[in-house]
Amino acid sequence: MLFSKVMKGLLMMSIALGLMISCSEQQRKRVQSVRAEGAPAYLYKILSVDDWANSCKRVHLSKMDKDFIHFSTEEQLDRIVSKYWADVSEYVVLKVETEKLPGDLRFEANPGGASKYYHLYNGSIPLGAIVEMKVYNK
Repeated sequence: MLFSKVMKGLLMMSIALGLMISCSEQQRKRVQSVRAEGAPAYLYKILSVDDWANSCKRVHLSKMDKDFIHFSTEEQLDRIVSKYWADVSEYVVLKVETEKLPGDLRFEANPGGASKYYHLYNGSIPLGAIVEMKVYNK
């Protein structure tokens, strides 16, 4: 009797574990299915030192990233820094693995602009997606 209860419990645990793995796999596939076609393996996010200091489980973002999260390719970094961060004495650049970003990653022009950038809608930047972090001082 006791053996049968233990076996039943083990069976239920293995079914639950199988469901969790299956759900995780489905979630991973769903995240991958909303990737912009041809997205690079890594994108870059520039943020203030204060926002980086307030990051816990995921990156703390500014109000500028309210509607979507702005990303840059490596080739776009210098232009973005000179345009938006030129007057800031210290900032952080994150190198982020795109495969680990939950949400809808799109390659599109900003409203009224011609240059295209990567934007992440309905997502976040988990700390586990960051492969490199550098603080820049001027």
